[in-house]
Formats: sequence, structure tokens, C-alpha cells
Amino acid sequence: MKVAENLTGQAAQKSPVPPPSGSWGGGNMIPSRETPRLANEAERKVYQTLQEQLQPDDLIIPGQRVTDHLKDHEVDFVVAMEGAGIVCLEVKGGEVWHDGKTWRQGSRGHDHEIDPVRQARESCYALREFVESDDRWTQGRLRWDHMIVLPNVDIADDFALPDCPRWKVIDRTDLRQLVDKLKSVLIRQELDRPLLTALGIEQLTEALSGRGLPQRSVVARALAHQDTADALTEHQAVILDAIQLLNRVEIRGGAGSGKTFLAMEQARRLSAKGQRVALLCYSHGLASYLERVTATCLCRRIPRTRHSVGRPRRAGRIDTHGGDGAVLGA
Repeated sequence: MKVAENLTGQAAQKSPVPPPSGSWGGGNMIPSRETPRLANEAERKVYQTLQEQLQPDDLIIPGQRVTDHLKDHEVDFVVAMEGAGIVCLEVKGGEVWHDGKTWRQGSRGHDHEIDPVRQARESCYALREFVESDDRWTQGRLRWDHMIVLPNVDIADDFALPDCPRWKVIDRTDLRQLVDKLKSVLIRQELDRPLLTALGIEQLTEALSGRGLPQRSVVARALAHQDTADALTEHQAVILDAIQLLNRVEIRGGAGSGKTFLAMEQARRLSAKGQRVALLCYSHGLASYLERVTATCLCRRIPRTRHSVGRPRRAGRIDTHGGDGAVLGA
């Protein structure tokens, strides 16, 4: 049996109750994980039962989320069985009963209204629509169904509601034949729809893994680096604002700390004020780079290596120590 834990997102984020260690029958997990995150003990009990009873090529997906235009849904368990179909299970633990009007669930002396049938039905329809809209899905309309599982409750044999006949409910006594009952519901559908095949299970797994997923991109990585650089240069601009009344400033910093940017920005500002600017540096490679990046912002630009000109002595100088250069304005 293959197990896929929430192929499009995280499993339920309620207090996780991992199943006990050890293996239960033959089972694989997609992605491979021995202990999926389960919401409570009731789900743990159902999960263990499914693990024990499903066949090696069947698929179980705990906590599968799906979103449509109405709301977000979560299927407690999606079970895909070769030779049958796909069934969505809604599990309700604790004390569960129907008071003649609504379903209710009690725990620790408190009870509240629930609607497990609607939850199972709507989430199943939303998931089916998502899968069938995938171009990789070539199976058409197979046999889908939704059921509720009440692992702590005994349901009478003559139980029936307009939207929930007895055969759509798995109670405590039904757990021993859980998978058989799921298959029976799917196979007994009086619909001319094909049974699920191994190819269908494979395509279901592919569909629930998502489509059109963004890939790692050089452009995106460059933009992210640029965002970081922009945030850094804003702080550096503050430094230049603070020293604009000083004629001579020495900036010290390690490699990559932004000394070159400070020099270029100060050169741009001096040039914008109409001053003649000399932007000096130590290396020919940096000189070529400075010439390119200052081409559009400096009216008079003289990028040179410091070794190629005499050491000037003018006002408006920024010395950058650490291997970059200097700006002089006059």
C-alpha cells in the first residue's frame, strides 16, 4: 500500500499523534514517511486499520487539503483502491451522535454541532474536480464516493438519514472489515463508470503532486539578490546624507560591505551638483566596471586605476580602505 501524506500541502496542524513505531503490513509512503502527522487518536486508529487491510498497490493520503472557489477543504483520508475506486473519509472521534436535527460531538463534558456528511461530500467533490481538471488525468470519471468513520461509536443497523444511509457510515464494529466495506460501496455503485486501475492510481498521485510548479530560476535568484542589495544601499545612502557637509571622509570595511557603492553614489551626487569628479580605484577590472556603471550618471567621469594617475589632493574626498578606491570632487 502506498501512502502519500498531503501531496499538495501540510497535514492537519492540530496536535499530532504519530502512529506507533513498527510496520503494519506492506506499505509505501509518498513522500516516504513512516509516521504521518495525524490530528488525533481516532485518525491514528483508522490509519493503522487501513495500513493493515489495504493491498500493496493501493494508495492512502492522510490530511489532503484542496481549495475551490467556495472554501478550503481537508479530506482526513483519501483511499484509492485498485479494482474499485477512490473514497474520501471524514473521521470523527470521541462521542458522536445525532439528536434528530444535527450531528453532535462531545468531549470532556462539552459538545458542539458538527456536519461530517457535508464535510465529506464537499471535500470529495472539490478533490475530484481538481484531479479531473489535470491534463495528465486520462481516466475520465471513475467511481468516487465519500463516507464518514466513527471509530468510537456503535450505529444501529436500521440507521438512515436522507443524505446518509447506513452503508455510508463506518462505526466501531465495522473497522474489522473497513477496506472491504469501502470497496463494496464503490463496486456496488449503479453507474456505468470504470473501476480504478494501477495507471489511475499513478495519475492520481501525479495530479495531487501539483502542476505548473515554479522551478528554480536564475532570474528570480538575481532579483532576490538585487532586493537585498537595494535594502543595503538604502542604509548606505543614509551614511552619505550624514557626511555631506564633510570635505574628507574615510570609509573602512571588509569585502562586500558596500564601500564601492558609497564611492559611486558620492561621485553621482557630486556630478549632479556640477562638480568635476575623479573616481579612482586600484585595479583595471574595477575601473572598467566603474566606467560602465557611471556612464549614465556622471557628466564628467574619469575612472582610472590609482596606479595610472598621481595621488590627487583635493577637497570632497572619500577614501575607501579595503581595496576599492576614492572619489574626489572639485
